[in-house]
Amino acid sequence: MQIQKTITGSEPLTTSEVKSYLKIDFSDDDVLIGTLITGVREQIEEYTGLSLIASDIVYFDEEIAEEIKLPYPEHETISEVKFNDVVSTSYVKTGLTQFIIRPLNIAPFNNGDNYGVRISYSTLGTCPQAIKNEMLKLLDEKYRNRGNTFEGAISDLSENCYANLAKYCLV
Repeated sequence: MQIQKTITGSEPLTTSEVKSYLKIDFSDDDVLIGTLITGVREQIEEYTGLSLIASDIVYFDEEIAEEIKLPYPEHETISEVKFNDVVSTSYVKTGLTQFIIRPLNIAPFNNGDNYGVRISYSTLGTCPQAIKNEMLKLLDEKYRNRGNTFEGAISDLSENCYANLAKYCLV
């Protein structure tokens, strides 16, 4: 499985929101803070499996499974589904957020080869306030400890963060 993700929305937190939380009143570190916002969002997306920012996703897989579980659920729309390199409407969307695709009657390509599946869709990019709060806590830690480079100085996510985000995971 491969995923191509193109960001179409804006970050769930703005630089000014983070500066307000951190009580920073100068603009010298605005670029750094913007970079940290993106990094923290990506870490949380990887852990939870959610898309916290509106995005266009293209999902590729070489094999067509009976059930295809799409990453980053809560899609706005599925724009195209291709089985064996042919656009198809022969599938059913299921699951609470319709992120499971079940192909129906998919025949092999003309010469019998299987070219796999390609699904294009858009995510809404919803970010609950509780996740924004966790992002602010992580940003505070990463901003204040950015000079600590020894091993173990800053963990990817803190134990408290893992515990607070666990209810949002799509496992």
